[in-house]
Amino acid sequence: MAKGIKLGIIGAGSATFSLGLVRDLCSTPDLFGSTISLMDISEERLDNIYRLATRYVDELKIDLRFEKTLSREAVLKDADFVINTALFGAHNQHESGRTVGDRHGYYRGGPGMNYNQLRFLLNVAKDMEKYCPNAWLIQSSNPVFDGCTLMTRETSTKVVGLCHGHYGYHGIARVLGLDLAHVECLAVGFNHIIYMTHFLYKGEDAYPLIDERIESELPTNKFVGFLLQREAKLDEIKLNSPLHELQFGLSQPYYVTF
Repeated sequence: MAKGIKLGIIGAGSATFSLGLVRDLCSTPDLFGSTISLMDISEERLDNIYRLATRYVDELKIDLRFEKTLSREAVLKDADFVINTALFGAHNQHESGRTVGDRHGYYRGGPGMNYNQLRFLLNVAKDMEKYCPNAWLIQSSNPVFDGCTLMTRETSTKVVGLCHGHYGYHGIARVLGLDLAHVECLAVGFNHIIYMTHFLYKGEDAYPLIDERIESELPTNKFVGFLLQREAKLDEIKLNSPLHELQFGLSQPYYVTF
C-alpha cells in the first residue's frame, strides 16, 4: 500500500468538477493510498458525490479512501494539499451581481462584486495557516488571479492558481477538423490569461489553417475572437475568453507544451 497524502476538497458538491477530479485521482497511481476529504455546505450534494466516488473506487478496486464533512476545520486538519472550488453564494448570487452591474452601466459586474468571494478565499487561506500550515492550496474557483494575489500577500499559505484554459486548443482543432493525435501546441500565460504561441499539425505550422478558415467564414462565427486577434497582427491566439483580461489583469508567462 502506498503511503499516500491527505487531499482536502472545499466545494466538493459540484458534480461536474468533483466527478472529473475523482476520475483523475483514480488514474494517478502515485496518489494511491491517499485520503480524499470532501467538504461542502450542502449535505445533500455532498452525500451524492460521496456515494458516487466511493462506488467508483470500489468497482475499480482503486486504493483511495474518501471521507465527507460539513466542517472546514475537519477538511483542512493535517491536509497536504487543499483544492478550493467553492463560489461564495453560488452561481445564482454571482449572476445577480452581474445583473446589478449591467443595470448601472458596468459590463459583467461592477465594483465590489467579488468582495464576498475574496473574503471567503482569504479566510480559507488563514484557516490553513492554523490547521495545515505546510499544505499547498490549489485555487480553482474565480477570481483566481485576484484571489491568489490577495492570499499570497496577506498569508503565509502556499498558493497556486489552477486553470484548464490551455485545453482551448482542442476546440480550435475540432473546428478545423484536425486529428488531435497529430496536434501540438505551446501555451503561454497563467490562470485565465493563456495564449497559444505555437500550433503545429503533423510537425508543420498550422496557423495558416486558422487564417484560411477566418478568411472563408463570416466574422460572426466561432472564429470571431481569433479574427480580431489576427487582424491586430498578434502572433498568438488567446485560449480563454477575452473577458478575463477585464477581470484578472495582465498575464505573466509560464509554458505548457502538448
